[in-house]
Amino acid sequence: ADALLERLAEATGHREERDAVLEGLLDLADETMADAIRRVSIREGYDPALHGLVVFGGAGPQHGFAVARRLGIERVVVPRNAGLLSALGLAGARREEVIVEQVLEILGDDLGEVESRFDAASRRAAARLIEQGVAAGRVLCLRRQAGIRFVGQEATLTVDVPRGADPRALFVERYRSVFGHLPGQREVEWVSLRVVMAEQETLAEAFAAPVAAGRAAARPAGHLRCRLDGTWRSVPVFERRRLAAGTSIEGPALVAEAHSMTVLPDGWSLSVSEAGHLVGRWRAAAAGAAVTRPRAVEIELFSRRLGRIAEEMGEALRRSAVSTNIRQRLDYSCALLDSGGRLLVNAPHVPVHLGSLGLCARAVMEVLALQPGDTVLTNHPAFGGSHLPDLTLLSPVFDHGGALRALVASRAHHAEIGGRRPGSMPPDSRHLAEEGVVFPPLLLMRHGRARWQAVRERLTAGPWPTRALEDNLADLRAALAANLAGVRATERLIAERGAQAFDDLCRRLRQRVEQRVRARLAERAPFAVHTEEILDDGSRLPIAIESDGDRLRVDFRGAGAVDPGNLNATPAIVNSVVLYVLRVMLGEDLPL
Repeated sequence: ADALLERLAEATGHREERDAVLEGLLDLADETMADAIRRVSIREGYDPALHGLVVFGGAGPQHGFAVARRLGIERVVVPRNAGLLSALGLAGARREEVIVEQVLEILGDDLGEVESRFDAASRRAAARLIEQGVAAGRVLCLRRQAGIRFVGQEATLTVDVPRGADPRALFVERYRSVFGHLPGQREVEWVSLRVVMAEQETLAEAFAAPVAAGRAAARPAGHLRCRLDGTWRSVPVFERRRLAAGTSIEGPALVAEAHSMTVLPDGWSLSVSEAGHLVGRWRAAAAGAAVTRPRAVEIELFSRRLGRIAEEMGEALRRSAVSTNIRQRLDYSCALLDSGGRLLVNAPHVPVHLGSLGLCARAVMEVLALQPGDTVLTNHPAFGGSHLPDLTLLSPVFDHGGALRALVASRAHHAEIGGRRPGSMPPDSRHLAEEGVVFPPLLLMRHGRARWQAVRERLTAGPWPTRALEDNLADLRAALAANLAGVRATERLIAERGAQAFDDLCRRLRQRVEQRVRARLAERAPFAVHTEEILDDGSRLPIAIESDGDRLRVDFRGAGAVDPGNLNATPAIVNSVVLYVLRVMLGEDLPL
C-alpha cells in the first residue's frame, strides 16, 4: 500500500492520506456502477432520475444510496431479506408465458386491429399456462407492450399499451420525452408486440407478510466508527429485525442484518414500510458539506462524469437518427470542450472527428459571439471541418451568472449533402460547391429558438442542392437533441460543482494530460527521424519528427503544393492525425 501511495504521489505531485485514497477508490467504484446503470437505462430510453432504485445482494445496500445520488435518484428501496433476494425470488417465482411477435406495419387509426393482435397473443400465452396446470381463473395479463419507431429508424422504443389506448400517441409522447424532438412528418411503424401472461402470486405472497407497527423512532443497538464523507465519525447501528413498521431513521446510520449491511449516508432519511422494506428518501436540505477528495480521485471522477455526458449524447444521436451512416456505421462523434474550445473529454468515437473539434470550436468563436441558447452548424473546412458530409453542431454552456464555461459538440456524417453526383464527394471535384452544400458557421438555434427554415434554404440552394432533404433535417434534429441533452447535463454538473470549481477541474484535467504525454516522451531516448512518401502525381509528403526529452516536434515542411483537386488535408485533418498518433503512443484513455 505504501509503495502504491508513493507512485501516486510521484504521478500527481501531491501526497495523500491512505484512508482518503481508499475512500476515493470506493467513490470510483460507486461511479462505475452508476455509469453502468445510466448506460443501460439511456439505451432503453429511460431517465434513471425519474425512477426509484431497488438494491439487493450482500453489497447492494452498502453502495445503493451513493449510487442513487450519482444518478439523481431520490428514492431507494432495500427489500426484506435483500441479501437473499435472488434465492427467495427463485423459490417464489410464478409461472409466466411471454409471446413476442414481429409486426412491421404502419400504425394507422384502427385501434381495433391493435386490440385484435394483442388479444390473439394473450390467448396463446394463457393457453400455454393452462396446459401447465394453472387454473384459467388464476391467469392474468401482466404487460402488453409494443416496439415502435419512426419509418427509417432502426432502434425502437418500447411502450406499455393498456387496453383501449392509442399506441401511436403513446409512442410520440414517449419519443418526445426521451429525445426532445420529433423527426419531421414521418410515419410511425409498429415493429413488434410483447405480451406477458402469468399465474397469480402464490408462494411469493408469504414473503410480503406485514411486520408489526411500532414507534416512529428507534434506538440504536450501538455505534461503529466509520469513515463517511471524508471524515471519521461515530455512526449509530440499528438491527433490522428490531425495526417495526413506521420506524424512521436519519442518516448517517447503519442498518445491520444477517446477510447484508445498509449504509445510510448523510442527507438521507429511512422509514420501514408495512411489508418490512426499508425506504430511503433524499433530503437535499439536510445534506452535508462538500467532500474534499484526493486530487487524483477528484479529477478521475470529473473526467468520468464528462465522458459519460459525451457517451449519452452519442447514444441519443444514434438512436434517433434515420441515416445508415449514423445508426449502423456509427460515423459520428460527440465531445465536451472547455470555454476556450480545448477538448476535455470525448466518447470513443471517430478519431478524425475528435481531433478537429477543438480547432472547429475555436474557429467558430472567432467569428460568432455565442450566447445562451445558441447552436452553430458548420461543415466548412476553413472552420475545422473534415469533409462536407460531416456536419458539426456546437452549443455553448453558460453558468447561472451568464459566463461561458464549456461547449458541447457533435459531428455526424450525412450520406447525401448535395454536389455534382449522388452521395456527394465526387472524386474529380475541384471546388467545394461540387462536393456538396457548404455551411460556413450558421446559427441553427438563436436564444433557444430553432431556425430550420434557414437550414432548409441552405440545403436546397445553389447549383447542386441535397437530394435527401428530409433525411438531412431528421439527422440534424437528432444531433441538436443530443447537443441540448449535453448542455443540460453539463449545466447540472456546473451547478453541482460550482462554476469556479468546474473551471479549476477543467484546468487540472488538461494539466494531467500534458504531464502524462511529457512523461511518456521522457521515457524514450532523444531521437530524430525523417521519412517521405511520393503520391501518384509526384507530390512529396515529407515528415520530420524530433524528440528532445519531454517535447516532440512534428514538421511537415517541404510538402507538395496545394492539389488542384480534392486531395488536400485541412489543418483540422493534420491536427487529428498528429493527436491520434500521440494518443496511441500514450496508451491511456485521455483526451488530447
